[in-house]
Amino acid sequence: MEKLENKVLLKEEILRECVIKQQSLINDFNARLDDIKDTQKLNRGNNDYGDSTISAFSELNTLRDALEFAKEEMRVLTFIRQNLKRIHITPDLGAVVITDKETFFISVSIEEFFVNGTCYFGISTHSPIYKSMRGKVAFETFTYGGSDYFIKEIF
Repeated sequence: MEKLENKVLLKEEILRECVIKQQSLINDFNARLDDIKDTQKLNRGNNDYGDSTISAFSELNTLRDALEFAKEEMRVLTFIRQNLKRIHITPDLGAVVITDKETFFISVSIEEFFVNGTCYFGISTHSPIYKSMRGKVAFETFTYGGSDYFIKEIF
């Protein structure tokens, strides 16, 4: 039972780090949107709608889309939190997959991060590497990007 509790605690720490990284991303998008809006306010008195204004509108729309995507991924992390005590036997949303090469947290696409000195990669269920490991169990192998990954443990 203690080992199960340790795995749940580890998943809580992993999820906490993912939420921090995702919130930082959302904050960065919001700050950039504010910068663009401030620039537009300054330029409002200038009736010149040249290339820089068109570029700002394009960047604004792109950032809004990226912000919405980041918020949707935060909702996925919130969903995982509600189901965190579930121990997985196959790679699935909320699972930790330990391989001979990398350790993955099936959640959202988050660049590498560290918890207790171990490097993790957040991957979404839409990513190609996830599709390669989907349905596998511990002690099976999957291939991605020309490399074989041996699954040591899933929880």
